[in-house]
Amino acid sequence: MTSNHHEKIIIRLLLISGYCTSTALSAQETLVPCDTEFLSGYYKGVDLIIDQAINQEPEISLTVIPSFFPEDGIRLMSNRVYYVQLKSSFWEQARFLESGWVKRATKTVKKIKTESFNASLDPILVDRIKLTYKNAIAKAKETDQFGLDGVTYRFSIPDAGCGETWSPEKSSPNGQLAALYDLLVSHSKLTTHDDIHKSEKSIKEFLNTLSPTES
Repeated sequence: MTSNHHEKIIIRLLLISGYCTSTALSAQETLVPCDTEFLSGYYKGVDLIIDQAINQEPEISLTVIPSFFPEDGIRLMSNRVYYVQLKSSFWEQARFLESGWVKRATKTVKKIKTESFNASLDPILVDRIKLTYKNAIAKAKETDQFGLDGVTYRFSIPDAGCGETWSPEKSSPNGQLAALYDLLVSHSKLTTHDDIHKSEKSIKEFLNTLSPTES
């Protein structure tokens, strides 16, 4: 067995052990602070790809990391929502060694194509959405629970920090944050004034239904 092959096996085992937990994982009621060490370079690489696609500094960054599909993300500006989907997985194309993520990210990013959508969004709604995620991030708590083969949602705001959740139950507070993400994805793909107006109304109604801790 070559040294390089042995390294890859060790890395894969570390990844599995870091994410595995019991199958009876309870629904997260609050976000957890975003990982800033383990796989941090990978997450930075994904965000770099998405941010380069919109070529702007976002006010709110919402990034989704599925286990078996390409990553995607929502970026909110003062009056516009952008949705970017990677055509291929950054995880699949980048190297596994954590020490090399950031260093090699630039070369890898250039190889990954993206598909982007964007639509106008009422600034008042943008502010409410920002407050919703900001409040959730502020309540983030550390946990020793992780999941395997699911979807990780990472929410970040420059002046508020970053919080994440793994495959939340739909009825949970974190599930509501994920549902809001899905509404924004749908909104970003609209092109007519009437459709955008109807979608804004739906987003407003959804925000009104969120629990006090999320609004």
